[in-house]
Amino acid sequence: MSGQSDCPRVAFGRPSPRALLFLRGLPLWLLLLSGCATVEGSLKPEHFQFVNQVSKSGKGAGGWRVACVHVGIRKSATRELFLCKFGVEVPVENGRQGYIPVERAQGAAAKCANLAAQNILRLTTKETPMGIACEVFKTEYDLILNQTIAGSHVTRRCDALARPVLVIPR
Repeated sequence: MSGQSDCPRVAFGRPSPRALLFLRGLPLWLLLLSGCATVEGSLKPEHFQFVNQVSKSGKGAGGWRVACVHVGIRKSATRELFLCKFGVEVPVENGRQGYIPVERAQGAAAKCANLAAQNILRLTTKETPMGIACEVFKTEYDLILNQTIAGSHVTRRCDALARPVLVIPR
């Protein structure tokens, strides 16, 4: 997809049924949350070490890449550290955007993860369980990434082929 390397600022469109189930409780959380968690620094493209899970063959859409990231989220008030673990899956080629080079997938994965983190983590309070913040982040990230690279997904668990990359704030 040439010329559209940035993630959308707001996730538009119809959420998946899976996202709707998780997001049903979000309005209550949004009333309670107000900015107490931080991710120091940001995720970089090199944190997303994609490996081919399914090789592309023939013309047209096909192939699949996976990556695994474990990100430390630190509560500002307590300095508590929580590891938010997730997988990222992107097509090698899709029907809408064509061939997606690894560098493009890495850049989009990083930009979209940072945007999702800003959207969600800035809303947390000292009472917000980091496990909940992590799950809401993954849902937001999935929506944003799928709009950026059609067919992409953020998963709750990493694929066995993907080596986890650990990103810990200082």
